[in-house]
Amino acid sequence: MLQPLAPDLWAVPNDVFMPGGVHFPGRMVVIRLRGGDADGGLVLVSPVPIDDGLAAELAALGPVRFVVAPNRFHHLFLVAAAQRYPDAQVLVVPGLAEKKPDLGPSQVLGDQVPAAWKGQLQAVPVDGAPAMSEVVLLHVASRTLVVTDLVFHLHQWKGWQTSLVLWMVGCHKKLAQSRSLRIMTKDRAAAGASARRILALDFDRLVMAHGDVVETGGKEALQGALSHMLAGAPAQVAAAAG
Repeated sequence: MLQPLAPDLWAVPNDVFMPGGVHFPGRMVVIRLRGGDADGGLVLVSPVPIDDGLAAELAALGPVRFVVAPNRFHHLFLVAAAQRYPDAQVLVVPGLAEKKPDLGPSQVLGDQVPAAWKGQLQAVPVDGAPAMSEVVLLHVASRTLVVTDLVFHLHQWKGWQTSLVLWMVGCHKKLAQSRSLRIMTKDRAAAGASARRILALDFDRLVMAHGDVVETGGKEALQGALSHMLAGAPAQVAAAAG
């Protein structure tokens, strides 16, 4: 089930079916940390169902050290993953622990990352949309940006219902930001500033939770997809980033 993306970086696909038959192909991203305190430990981003077969594949890569919920929507399989890996540190975005009282011990993920991540993973919160409260991750070595629902890039799915929903939110067979996220954005200036910080990162590959990976040219593609968000950036931030 593991699909290699780059050295020390894998994806695990998973199909999610929403009410009404809406199909969202999704993925968990697996990152292996190297050197220092990392001890080859794994970071699971947006956990999917983990059966014994997948657990064996993960164990062959290294011990699971971190389980990460990168926004307030990607928590369906979080508790099960935390229970399977009780020694792993659970990192969640602000507000999710209150939403999931059955989760158990967890820590808030923000722009300050665990010591074992230093120099390997960077985190940038997407401000201004607290209902989603997403944090994006940069895998430094492979120059890969890992996002969750910040953008979609779906080209294949099951059912006409999914086609209709993607068309309605402006994400039908293209890299785009959902209109739903625009509605959820309460502070356009903060969201725009976050977009500028994300685009200042050094990445080329773009991996999202839902849709095809952009293997190269990811920064330019993401800049176009975030045009609405970037339009809300304060003038001084936009000038500094330019």
